[in-house]
Parts: sequence; structure tokens; C-alpha cells
Amino acid sequence: MDGASIGAVNHKRPFAFSGVFRWVDTPWGVAAVLGIWGVMIGIEEFLLANIAASTAAILIAVKLARETLIWTRRRHTAPFVIGMLSVIVLLSLDFWWTGHQKASSETKNAELAQLGRIPGLEGTITQMTHDEQEAAKTQAAQQSALQQQVKDIGADNKSLKTSIERKDATLAKIASDQFALNFTPQVTTQTDDSPAQVKLVNLGKTNIQIQEMKCNSQLEPHTLTQVGIPDAAIAPNSFVSMQTDDSLKLYLSRVSTTDADGKVPFDCTVSVTTQDKRRYSLPFTWIFVVKDGSTSRSYAVSHAIIEVRE
Repeated sequence: MDGASIGAVNHKRPFAFSGVFRWVDTPWGVAAVLGIWGVMIGIEEFLLANIAASTAAILIAVKLARETLIWTRRRHTAPFVIGMLSVIVLLSLDFWWTGHQKASSETKNAELAQLGRIPGLEGTITQMTHDEQEAAKTQAAQQSALQQQVKDIGADNKSLKTSIERKDATLAKIASDQFALNFTPQVTTQTDDSPAQVKLVNLGKTNIQIQEMKCNSQLEPHTLTQVGIPDAAIAPNSFVSMQTDDSLKLYLSRVSTTDADGKVPFDCTVSVTTQDKRRYSLPFTWIFVVKDGSTSRSYAVSHAIIEVRE
């Protein structure tokens, strides 16, 4: 074998696909797999999308290994390592992104399922009202016929009519109360041990509006008032944060407490308005833990919400 033949042998690539597997060795193979990945993302099949992304990464790794001659003594190690690191980073970003998309899709589906219950409840209330109206008409007709036939039981008929009216009123109130449950606020407070922040979390089914928060110290005269926040409504399963002002920080730095744990309690109230225009007051106790003139943490204790009737 002459020198030219030896040179040709040394430059020959160590591995190549042939036959029906030749498509794997082309960019079209990667493009096809990425196309499948895009389709799986579109139909929210995130597990299959991750499998497609992993397959594309394997094909790219094989192509990179061939191009850098990694299986020969003439290998180009640095480009291969950089290329593999890029593939790993892209694959990791894909796994993170699809996981985030999956969680977002599940949250949206849960919210849509909650909204889907309201029309069913309205239909149930309408049917109950119709049934009660028909029952009242039937009862009235029976009462009229009975009065024509037996006049001496008029007193009993009057008592029966009263009973029916009470029953109708009771059923109407039950239906009204059930409908109002959709708008009943469920608000709780959280601090996450923050020394200067409290969260108002909406656990109800509909949006609420916060107009004012006022806190009064139980130890010395001091009032913290925050008015007109937030401007936007708080959606279900979300929260708004309220920060202490500089005057409260100054007050906490100099307040004297007889509590061994350094607790400084505040009696607070929050004004809440629901979508059906009812107003409520949410009382809670906001307790700051002060040590050496500095607030280390705080926590809140919620109380029962109260409807404000004007």
C-alpha cells in the first residue's frame, strides 16, 4: 500500500450510517424530531415533548462526535466538549421550560373548572325557584277547592296557608344563601416571618378589593394606616403584600415591652369589598418580635371576618 493510500485511510471517518438509517446522519433527522417536539408542545403532551428533545440531543451528539473525529486519534476534543455542553444546557432548559408550562396548564385548567361550576349552580337555583312556584300554585288551587267544599275548616286552611308561605320563604332564603356563597370572601393573612410585610391572601371564589388597613398598638399609642391599596382587584388564589412605613420602624426600634420574647402586638383591621358590593371587615393581630431595638420577624393571627351593614 503506497503513501497516498495510507493518507486516504487515515482521513476516512470512523463511523457512518447506511441503508434505512442514513436519515439519522443528516440535519433532516434532527429537524424531523424537533418538528415532533413542536407538535407535542402544541397539544400539551409535555412528557412526549421531553422524549423528542432527548432524541434530538442524542442525534446531535452522534453527529458532533463524527464531525470532531472523537473515535479516532485525530479527535478534536475541545469542540466536542463545548458542543456537548451546549446540548446539555439546551436540553436542561427545555426540561425546565416544559415543566413550567405543564404547571401553568394545570393551574389554568383548575381555574376553568372552578368557573364551570357557577352556571350549574345558577341553573339549580332557577329550577328550585320554578318548582317552588309550581308547588305554591298547586297548593293554592287545592286550598280554594277545599274552602268551597268545607267552609267549617276555614281556620285550618288559614293555618295551612301560613305554613306554605313560611316554607316558600325558607326555601327562597336557602337558594339566596347558596348563591351568595360564591361571593363570600375568604381572606387570610401571612407574613412568612417577614419583619416588615404582611400578605392578604384571597382563598375565595371571586375577586375582592382591599380599601384600607389600619393597625393600633396594644402597648403604646401608635396607629399605622394604609389607604387606597391596591387599586386592582385581588383574584382568587392570589395575594397582595403590604409593607410597614418608616414611622412604624422607628416606633418598633424604641418601644418598650414587658414581654420576655420581645413581642409587640398590633390590633389590625382590613376593609374588604366583594363583587356583589358587600363590605366586610377582616380583623387580625400582627405581632412583631423586637430584640435589641431591631425587628427580627413578625407573624399574624387572623380572626373571623365580619360583614359591615350600613
